Amino acid sequence: MNLTPEQEREIAEAMKEVADKGMLVAAGFAAFRIIALNNSIDRDKIADMHTAYMAGAEHLFTTLMSILDEGEEPTKKDTDRIELIYQELQAWRAKMVEQHGWVAR
Repeated sequence: MNLTPEQEREIAEAMKEVADKGMLVAAGFAAFRIIALNNSIDRDKIADMHTAYMAGAEHLFTTLMSILDEGEEPTKKDTDRIELIYQELQAWRAKMVEQHGWVAR
Protein backbone atom coordinates (compact mmCIF):
# COMPACT_ATOMS: atom_id res chain seq x y z
CA MET A 1 0.00 0.00 0.00
CA ASN A 2 1.73 3.14 -1.21
CA LEU A 3 0.47 6.44 0.14
CA THR A 4 0.72 9.78 -1.57
CA PRO A 5 2.56 12.62 0.18
CA GLU A 6 -0.84 14.23 0.81
CA GLN A 7 -2.13 11.05 2.45
CA GLU A 8 1.04 10.87 4.57
CA ARG A 9 0.44 14.47 5.75
CA GLU A 10 -3.21 13.76 6.52
CA ILE A 11 -2.30 10.70 8.56
CA ALA A 12 0.40 12.63 10.44
CA GLU A 13 -2.10 15.38 11.29
CA ALA A 14 -4.68 12.84 12.45
CA MET A 15 -2.08 11.13 14.64
CA LYS A 16 -1.13 14.48 16.20
CA GLU A 17 -4.80 15.14 16.96
CA VAL A 18 -5.35 11.79 18.69
CA ALA A 19 -2.02 12.09 20.50
CA ASP A 20 -3.08 15.50 21.83
CA LYS A 21 -6.20 13.80 23.21
CA GLY A 22 -4.22 10.99 24.86
CA MET A 23 -5.62 8.40 22.45
CA LEU A 24 -2.69 7.57 20.16
CA VAL A 25 -2.28 3.94 21.21
CA ALA A 26 -6.03 3.33 21.15
CA ALA A 27 -6.22 4.80 17.64
CA GLY A 28 -3.35 2.57 16.56
CA PHE A 29 -5.16 -0.54 17.74
CA ALA A 30 -8.38 0.61 16.09
CA ALA A 31 -6.50 1.04 12.78
CA PHE A 32 -4.84 -2.36 13.21
CA ARG A 33 -8.22 -3.94 13.86
CA ILE A 34 -9.71 -2.41 10.69
CA ILE A 35 -6.74 -3.31 8.50
CA ALA A 36 -5.71 -6.70 9.82
CA LEU A 37 -8.62 -8.39 11.56
CA ASN A 38 -11.76 -9.68 9.97
CA ASN A 39 -15.14 -9.20 11.59
CA SER A 40 -15.60 -12.89 12.32
CA ILE A 41 -13.03 -12.92 15.12
CA ASP A 42 -14.71 -13.43 18.48
CA ARG A 43 -14.55 -10.89 21.32
CA ASP A 44 -12.20 -12.98 23.46
CA LYS A 45 -9.65 -13.21 20.65
CA ILE A 46 -9.89 -9.46 20.03
CA ALA A 47 -9.44 -8.82 23.76
CA ASP A 48 -6.34 -11.06 23.76
CA MET A 49 -4.94 -9.24 20.74
CA HIS A 50 -5.65 -5.88 22.38
CA THR A 51 -3.77 -7.02 25.48
CA ALA A 52 -0.79 -8.07 23.36
CA TYR A 53 -0.88 -4.80 21.40
CA MET A 54 -1.03 -2.70 24.56
CA ALA A 55 1.74 -4.76 26.19
CA GLY A 56 3.97 -4.05 23.19
CA ALA A 57 3.15 -0.36 23.27
CA GLU A 58 3.77 -0.17 27.01
CA HIS A 59 7.05 -2.06 26.66
CA LEU A 60 8.30 0.23 23.90
CA PHE A 61 7.31 3.42 25.71
CA THR A 62 8.71 2.50 29.12
CA THR A 63 11.89 1.17 27.54
CA LEU A 64 12.35 4.35 25.51
CA MET A 65 11.92 6.46 28.61
CA SER A 66 14.43 4.36 30.56
CA ILE A 67 17.17 4.23 27.90
CA LEU A 68 17.35 7.97 27.19
CA ASP A 69 20.43 9.66 28.62
CA GLU A 70 19.83 12.20 31.38
CA GLY A 71 19.36 15.84 30.46
CA GLU A 72 16.83 17.82 28.51
CA GLU A 73 18.46 17.58 25.08
CA PRO A 74 18.69 14.28 23.21
CA THR A 75 22.24 12.95 23.00
CA LYS A 76 23.80 11.31 19.94
CA LYS A 77 23.34 7.96 21.65
CA ASP A 78 19.63 8.74 22.24
CA THR A 79 19.05 9.49 18.57
CA ASP A 80 21.07 6.41 17.57
CA ARG A 81 18.89 4.19 19.79
CA ILE A 82 15.69 5.69 18.42
CA GLU A 83 16.98 5.26 14.86
CA LEU A 84 17.64 1.56 15.53
CA ILE A 85 14.10 1.13 16.88
CA TYR A 86 12.80 2.91 13.79
CA GLN A 87 14.79 0.59 11.52
CA GLU A 88 13.52 -2.47 13.38
CA LEU A 89 9.91 -1.34 12.97
CA GLN A 90 10.45 -0.42 9.31
CA ALA A 91 11.72 -3.95 8.65
CA TRP A 92 8.56 -5.34 10.25
CA ARG A 93 6.43 -2.92 8.21
CA ALA A 94 8.10 -4.03 4.96
CA LYS A 95 7.48 -7.67 5.89
CA MET A 96 3.78 -6.97 6.50
CA VAL A 97 3.44 -5.20 3.15
CA GLU A 98 5.21 -8.06 1.40
CA GLN A 99 3.20 -10.79 3.11
CA HIS A 100 -0.20 -9.13 3.43
CA GLY A 101 -0.23 -6.07 1.19
CA TRP A 102 -1.00 -3.75 4.09
CA VAL A 103 0.75 -1.64 6.61
CA ALA A 104 -0.51 -0.29 9.92
CA ARG A 105 0.01 3.40 10.63
